[in-house]
This record gives sequence, structure tokens and C-alpha cells, in this order.
Amino acid sequence: MSRRCTVMDRIKFKQLQATDNQSWTIGAMVRDAWVLEHSELPDKELRGKTKGPGSHCFAVYPESFVPTIDAIIDKFRLMSASQKDLF
Repeated sequence: MSRRCTVMDRIKFKQLQATDNQSWTIGAMVRDAWVLEHSELPDKELRGKTKGPGSHCFAVYPESFVPTIDAIIDKFRLMSASQKDLF
């Protein structure tokens, strides 16, 4: 089975920092793109939280979807470029 990644994996890979609200917004955009393409919700995995102790259920995507995730992150950054507190 191929490795699966989360939206936060890709945000970190791009060496960006996002607020919780920003990462939730990007995550919703990615989920919507997945559903539009696949007519179902993405798989989820229980993983360690990115901030603090504990675990959380994250949507996971196959490596083949990484270009779409990255494009959505880049689009969000461009849409938000006029705001000082983003990334």
C-alpha cells in the first residue's frame, strides 16, 4: 500500500505555518476536492496531534493526490496574501 498523507503533512513539507483556522479551511477545501473527484469522503486514520499530546482522526490521502493538495495550499496562500498574519 502506498504511503498516505494529511493536509498538515503537506503544510509542514512546504515549511509553512498555519493557524488552526487556516489548516481547517485548507483541509475542508482538500476534502471537497476529493469528494468532487471520488464521490466519497477520504479515509481517516488516528494519528498523534500536531499540537500537544493525544491523538486525532485525520483525513488521509494517497500520494497521487499530493499535487492537488499542494495546489490548494498554494491557492489559499495567494487568496490570503493581502493579510499579514497568514503563513
